[in-house]
Amino acid sequence: MPIPELYMEEIGDDYYASSVTPMDGADAAVMMGIFGLWSIFICGVMIVMIIAMWKIFTKAGEEGWKSLIPFYNTWVLLEIAGKPGWWFIWFFIPIANIIVTIMMLDGLSKSFGKGIGYTLGLLFLSPIFFLMLAFGNAKHLKTAGVSDSGNVPPQSPTPTQSPTQETPPQNPTV
Repeated sequence: MPIPELYMEEIGDDYYASSVTPMDGADAAVMMGIFGLWSIFICGVMIVMIIAMWKIFTKAGEEGWKSLIPFYNTWVLLEIAGKPGWWFIWFFIPIANIIVTIMMLDGLSKSFGKGIGYTLGLLFLSPIFFLMLAFGNAKHLKTAGVSDSGNVPPQSPTPTQSPTQETPPQNPTV
């Protein structure tokens, strides 16, 4: 393996060796271009996530503006996911914050009737799965009238049906 040529740089009366060559104008322009494109991409992802979170909040029966307030949006998201809001404190403790994030995303996917696969999608491909959750046909189970156990609560008789009429038997549970 060849030894890299050393660039000798003069500082005052002394010289020191460096294997890093100075950057010329073209290299600096390329680096600035890459940084600029990356910044635009990140801003785009942030805007998409803000829109998705607003829609998820409104689907869950919360006001959309709550998704814009830092820290408060996490508190409300925990409540949407069926977790107590005070769990927010765990986000300030290293390693515990990772575990609570996974639990929150799992609760969020379950509160919209999704499974563990969707939780993994929310964890590893967040922008895509948050958009799917926001604009897909998933409904929040609490606002759709489904209880925690996933069962639809019994309906009261409709105005055209008297309480003395026999209702058709529901699916038996085994």
